[in-house]
Amino acid sequence: MTESIKIIQQVLEGIPRGPYKNLEIDALIEKWIQNGMILNINSLVKQPSPTFELPKQELYVRMEASKGELGIFLIGDQSSFPWRWIYQFANSSSVS
Repeated sequence: MTESIKIIQQVLEGIPRGPYKNLEIDALIEKWIQNGMILNINSLVKQPSPTFELPKQELYVRMEASKGELGIFLIGDQSSFPWRWIYQFANSSSVS
């Protein structure tokens, strides 16, 4: 154990100090952007996010999960954010 700590200390002492920048990755990403393989993140940030209005009603959705049924209960109040939501996960009582 003490030898492992000594090795780690030697490795940490060998790491150069100062800011770090991976120039290879930056060049690769710039190449991908120029070739149209990926989008520039600034163009995605400037677009407004889509919003929708939840109607004033209660909604329960259930789906199959790995250990049983997963239930999601939403209560809308005519806004873009639900007034209340509850997740109901499977537990040992529903599995046995």
